[in-house]
Amino acid sequence: MTTQTTRHHQRRAHSPAWWTVAAWSSLGLLVLGGLAGALGMG
Repeated sequence: MTTQTTRHHQRRAHSPAWWTVAAWSSLGLLVLGGLAGALGMG
């Protein structure tokens, strides 16, 4: 990795990653829904 790409990644890390939050929240909802469905079926 060159210093340029490292600097670029650091700059990107400072920007608000709303898409990561949305992805994690949706993933959590899917897991919770799956657990609730499994409990309901059982």
